[in-house]
Amino acid sequence: MGTFTGAGPAGGIDIFISHNRQQKEWVRGLVELLRNGGMSVFFDEDSIPPGGNFIRAIGNGLDGCRFALLVLSRSAVRSRWVAMETAIAVVSDPAATDGRLIPILIEALENREFPPELRIRNIVDLSDTTTRDANLRRLLEYLGLESASGCVLPAWPTSTLRVVDVSEVRRWGWTGEDLVKALVHLDADLFGQATVPIDQLVERWTPMFTMHPETWRVMIDAPGSIVGYWHFVSLFDDDLALAKLGELAYSDLTSDRLRLLELPGHYDMYFSGIGIESRYRTPYAFKLLFDSLLGVLLSLAQHGVFFESVWANGYTPDGISLCRSLELQPGSEHRRRGKIFSAAFAEILQRPIAQLQPDLVSLYEAANRGPRR
Repeated sequence: MGTFTGAGPAGGIDIFISHNRQQKEWVRGLVELLRNGGMSVFFDEDSIPPGGNFIRAIGNGLDGCRFALLVLSRSAVRSRWVAMETAIAVVSDPAATDGRLIPILIEALENREFPPELRIRNIVDLSDTTTRDANLRRLLEYLGLESASGCVLPAWPTSTLRVVDVSEVRRWGWTGEDLVKALVHLDADLFGQATVPIDQLVERWTPMFTMHPETWRVMIDAPGSIVGYWHFVSLFDDDLALAKLGELAYSDLTSDRLRLLELPGHYDMYFSGIGIESRYRTPYAFKLLFDSLLGVLLSLAQHGVFFESVWANGYTPDGISLCRSLELQPGSEHRRRGKIFSAAFAEILQRPIAQLQPDLVSLYEAANRGPRR
């Protein structure tokens, strides 16, 4: 198969690459490899002139390209831009008969996570470290790159687990709605589909996350790829009473029903969710997640914010196991699903997990010796 040179059909280009910004560095290396092989490539970073119409340029690039490569990861399949570009490309080939649209998977995903129009296509799987070099070289040969077997491949993107806060999420260009949508999808994977429509949950919960950034953290394996999180709230007395009886539906909570933790005082903690994707459930990942939680609690305690009790609804086998592992005591059955667990916060500080933050224990001991504010 010879190298493509010049423009594609009808004055188009050889390769159009659709990607999410989180794959930018790896895609940049792939673009360089293809161009060095004599191919013309549409790459948004340098193919759209300053002030140019972004959407029109994408449409024109897809319309005339020989191949459209869709670089897929979890963050990419949830990206509105990738969804739009995919839809445009599929219009001209809804039955996937001409092979122009080629999905490239760089992160392991389940089939149900793909848009329906991609499930009928043969996806180039580059997520397996043992086979991805060979699979990428076969793709390059199919595209027409000469000597693909001997070319130097771009460095593969790395996945490093870390826990981040709102400042990192903003650096991705995400809005509060983007964050909550990602968490709702993650919740569906971890705990099952919610009974409330996603758009309603996003509308209700976005203010909770944007106005109370001290109550959550997310675990990522790459920018924009959330694989775990924790989130708690502090309820007013009437809602806390309902929570203790198993009568509180978390999906009904709104920001105006939460107490402000910016004010010094003593509070009760109600966990709305904590979890990690199954592929990352290792002692290291759990330690990382809990260490971030204890770090936030330390920061709050340094500003005079202390907790007296911890409450949680365990409604999956993993959730119940976690509550029991932390020695929370079972209480009321939840009216919808699960069981309420609780413990005094002073008891939590006696657990081995609290030794990740010994300064936190010291602050609580000092606060308990002093007068109540």
